[in-house]
Amino acid sequence: MASQHIPGYYYDPVRRRYFRVERRQTAPSNAPWSSDEVKRRETEAKTAAAELRRATLNQNRIIRSMALNVPIMGGFLAREYGQHIYQIRDLCAASFAQGITSKGKRPLKGHICGAVNIKHMAIVPKHPEHPVCTTYIHVSGGLISSVPLPRDKNGSFHDRALFTSCHGGPMGCLCPQREEWIDHISDIKYSKKAGLVLVSSRNPRPRATPLHVFAPKRRPCMTFARPMTRMQAYREVDSHRYLCNTICPAPSTSNQICLIGTDMGVAQFDSNFQLKLLASPTWSLKTTPSAFCSVFAVNYHANNPDVIFFGGRPSILSIGDLRQEVNRWSSVNLTNSISHIKTVSEHQVLVAGLRNTLSVFDLRYCDLSQVRQSHDSQIEGTAKPVVTVRGYKNAARFDVGLDYDPGSGVIAAAEDSGKVVLYSVRTGHRLPSRDIDKIYSPFGPIRQLHFETFDGDKTSSLFVGERAKISVYSFGVDNPDDEA
Repeated sequence: MASQHIPGYYYDPVRRRYFRVERRQTAPSNAPWSSDEVKRRETEAKTAAAELRRATLNQNRIIRSMALNVPIMGGFLAREYGQHIYQIRDLCAASFAQGITSKGKRPLKGHICGAVNIKHMAIVPKHPEHPVCTTYIHVSGGLISSVPLPRDKNGSFHDRALFTSCHGGPMGCLCPQREEWIDHISDIKYSKKAGLVLVSSRNPRPRATPLHVFAPKRRPCMTFARPMTRMQAYREVDSHRYLCNTICPAPSTSNQICLIGTDMGVAQFDSNFQLKLLASPTWSLKTTPSAFCSVFAVNYHANNPDVIFFGGRPSILSIGDLRQEVNRWSSVNLTNSISHIKTVSEHQVLVAGLRNTLSVFDLRYCDLSQVRQSHDSQIEGTAKPVVTVRGYKNAARFDVGLDYDPGSGVIAAAEDSGKVVLYSVRTGHRLPSRDIDKIYSPFGPIRQLHFETFDGDKTSSLFVGERAKISVYSFGVDNPDDEA
């Protein structure tokens, strides 16, 4: 119980009793209840209270400059004080986002226009055998078209660029070209390693081909090649088939051409043009793990092409080593279904999902477990991210556009409202960008966002399939004459 203050008395907490305050002449030597000792303690208490009050006022008078909270201005000031540029939060990402400008828009006129956004898009960069950057797009139905993107010396994409095809054709060859018709297209990607355009299909017909391959020619259009062999499925009944959802081209160091996410796991398309599931025959339809259900996102490890990441529905992030058996692969339980997977570094993975989920996970701090036959998140628990993007908005769509640029650490993400937002992968903060913030599509969320780095460029370019046009954004100035 706290002691009460009684005027003229001193309470001794050791003896737990009150003593009358006496004068120094009558009080015992060094007695705490002497008048001199009581006055000294009161003076010390008043002095300490005054010092605390003064320190509090001085602390409120010293305010951190708001300029230090701005990534670019504060980052440059921190660099002047000796910090390394990569130790300053969001400096590189914010500088890249603020310097992004529009490099041109390519309208899609004619037969491929419509009140929808571009559903699928693959970018074939310029190289000696293909002198013009070309995009292969799918807007509606099963039509695949090629759209050349002429680029001038300043890095801008527009029809006014002085261009003559290798065949001596006129400017009319810059119009979109009809290439082929494939039913139920699910994805289109370009493999730089093989120089092929890969098209996957979800055609449910018994003899439908799930994968088609195109070889771009020197002319800004492509020639349709015969479909490759159909997927070899390990099933008990021949009537069961696998449907393809997404394609991930393999890096140059891999012995594969691509990985394919299907409704029954992951398939690989190797350099021998063989398509097969990454599972043993004993993993039949009745014993397939829940991690191998619908896979909507596939990606390779940043440094090791033998390690892959894949996920979808249910909310399981699987980590597979192609040198091991499938039953030795690992998995991580997440909170929501997965729509995109991007490798950030050796140990970190960027995962986007439904219910406005966009996070970075460090696999060193995740509870990795072997692939199981069943999934129970209440028993196993879910992984905790190291970075969470709070403003990401994707309620219930797997086909919303998203891409990551490793050079700048910038995430380009499409929203349900039809806008595109840039985020920092290091902090999860939104990065303001003058031209990117103006992007808007009234036809729903934008499905295609691609970062592409061309030969000779120091920074990457962002390709956006908004409405009936292809827009390109890159780091630079509005007017080339403004450059020093």
